[in-house]
Amino acid sequence: MTGLEAMVSLALLVVLTATATLHDVRRRRRAPVPAGRPIEAIAADVRRISARFHVEGTRFAKYEGYRRSYDQVLAEAADTLEIDHLMRVLPPGLSLDRERERLEDHMIEAGLLPRL
Repeated sequence: MTGLEAMVSLALLVVLTATATLHDVRRRRRAPVPAGRPIEAIAADVRRISARFHVEGTRFAKYEGYRRSYDQVLAEAADTLEIDHLMRVLPPGLSLDRERERLEDHMIEAGLLPRL
């Protein structure tokens, strides 16, 4: 290998190393991706489903669907606001109803639900 070939090889190695390093730096500087949905989207779902869930005289199948959806979105909101809850572990019944009411109070305080 001649001196000129060695210098070209060395220059190429330096350029490739610099390019790879720059690519790694750019990749590491990306903003972190949020773990869940934005709180605004969750709040909109809480309000929308709450209005449907709290309607009297709904047939059982529809009520049960709204209850499950509402419990799920309340749990998601509580997780996002870092509020401890038992929504995913309690079976349907009085204990779950009380837990739902407790979380609704937290959602009202946080401004996600209007005061009744």
